[in-house]
Amino acid sequence: MPSQLVCRSSLLLILMGFCWTGLLSADEKEQEGKQDDTSTRLKVGAPAPKYCAYVASGDASCTEDVKDKLVLLSFVTLKDKHLEETLKTLEEIKVQHLRVPDFQMVTIFIDSFEDFITYCNKRGSRFYSNSRNWALCQNVIYYEEDGYFTHAEISPEKLPRHFIISKEYKLLAVDVPREKLAEQMQGFVEELKQGEEK
Repeated sequence: MPSQLVCRSSLLLILMGFCWTGLLSADEKEQEGKQDDTSTRLKVGAPAPKYCAYVASGDASCTEDVKDKLVLLSFVTLKDKHLEETLKTLEEIKVQHLRVPDFQMVTIFIDSFEDFITYCNKRGSRFYSNSRNWALCQNVIYYEEDGYFTHAEISPEKLPRHFIISKEYKLLAVDVPREKLAEQMQGFVEELKQGEEK
């Protein structure tokens, strides 16, 4: 009798194990589905997600500020070991297209305010003072409603991420590698100038 009880108990535990494994698999599939939903909206031609973040002065920089402009939107982090190379590339793009009135760069640091300010102070006011076509921001403001960038899309481990956005606020390029950023930006700026000449 005791041996039969042990066998039945073991069988019950095994069945529970199978059921639990099935539940975990379902949860994992659900999470994968959510990630897929996130990635599918960041496609060329799709509406770009909105954003809102604070500049060093404490003012907000939001989607409305770049209305009807060609935008290079970058999300970066101080944790990135290639950050200096990324910022150098962005600085070169800024200088190259400084006189293009309908071009705007927005670079958002996904770091704590304290770390961001410490870094800015180290670089000097010339670095973080907003220029005519480059806004450096920190502490992105997340909105739960649809249409905004989510935590998952711009989490530090996925950065840097660079998006080129049209005057109609649609995605022209997604996740452009730093090595190709200047070249692609040049192409879109040329198209912008040609469109203005017509």
